[in-house]
Amino acid sequence: MLMQRKEMPIDAIVEKYETSITAYIVSYVKDWEKAKDLCQDLFLQLTIKFNQGYKIENAEHYLFRAAKNTVINYWKKTASQQALIDDYYNHIQQQARYNETILEHDKQLIFSILEKQMSDQQSKVFRLHRIDGLTYSEIADSLNISRSTVKNHMIIALQKIRYYMSLHADELISILLILSYFKNH
Repeated sequence: MLMQRKEMPIDAIVEKYETSITAYIVSYVKDWEKAKDLCQDLFLQLTIKFNQGYKIENAEHYLFRAAKNTVINYWKKTASQQALIDDYYNHIQQQARYNETILEHDKQLIFSILEKQMSDQQSKVFRLHRIDGLTYSEIADSLNISRSTVKNHMIIALQKIRYYMSLHADELISILLILSYFKNH
């Protein structure tokens, strides 16, 4: 709606309606600071139009209609941003689950290689303690052996693992690098 430029100046329109437009917007967005920002954007657009020679016949009607459209656009933008955030969060969760699966597989592969260096009893003790998280006392009870025997099996198992790793460090590093490469591609 074009009008003569000598009607109500933009400063007077802003002064008269800023509080009521901000209150209208905050009733929908429930955030006073965001409502003030949206109101400022609305009045900036109005100022641009005013400087281009546009005038409004009914400022109140125009401003409340513009405020309604501003709120709708804000909701659309917020919904779009939230959808992107949700998609990104879901992707991160899927990637984390995938990485956990791969790491568990890697751990089992390395353990199966190392387990071959231990006796059956050492392997059981090691698995129960390091994999299943049982205490020495719990292992002793479940295998019907003494706590000191459990401790000795763990010491020997760890010595064998260290010795094997010192002999085969290059191979183990290669396996880890290969698995890591395929995990990331």
